[in-house]
Amino acid sequence: SVDGTFPTEDSIEADVVYSFSCEGADCAELLAEGGPLEVELPCTSTVAVEASWTAEEPVMPIVPEKGDYSGSFGSITNDGCTLASLGFESAMTNSTIDIRNISRMMFGISGELEVMPRVDCGLSGDTFGCTLMEMPESHPTLDATIITKLDTSGSWTDTTNLSGEMTLDFSCTGTDCATALQQSPYPFSIPCSTTFDYTASRN
Repeated sequence: SVDGTFPTEDSIEADVVYSFSCEGADCAELLAEGGPLEVELPCTSTVAVEASWTAEEPVMPIVPEKGDYSGSFGSITNDGCTLASLGFESAMTNSTIDIRNISRMMFGISGELEVMPRVDCGLSGDTFGCTLMEMPESHPTLDATIITKLDTSGSWTDTTNLSGEMTLDFSCTGTDCATALQQSPYPFSIPCSTTFDYTASRN
């Protein structure tokens, strides 16, 4: 048997009592012959037990509120394309995150880095991700296509605020990429990618 108390919300103290006895008309004869328990019956033994634990708070899912959101870019976190030296941070400053989260999460950017109309950004729970822009430029005479691509992913930090990252990626496909890239106007080596972050809040 067990008899105990909870001295605090996350601990217990108890006595566990083991009782040994014999029932029946032939107990005296059986006990006289001895058995697996080398003790005199009836008897009891008490063991004190203490235990504690750490309660874990339940993790409640974030449910993004519907409505219009706006936000701003933060900083470049990985600049494989050396865009900072080309004034890209100024373009970030002069651009605004523009999100409409009603029946779907529609993601856009206004300003110098404009992405309009908004793009469905695949909201799942409190996370999202999508390709905001993919622009291929095929060389007129060579087998080469330079592709500029802008991807984003992120999550809500609470019901009315979110944060995320964007990756601007430059690549080339085709057998003549080496020649085409030598002729291209891009002032950086391709392939490359630059990542920058942002935050947004419900209006």
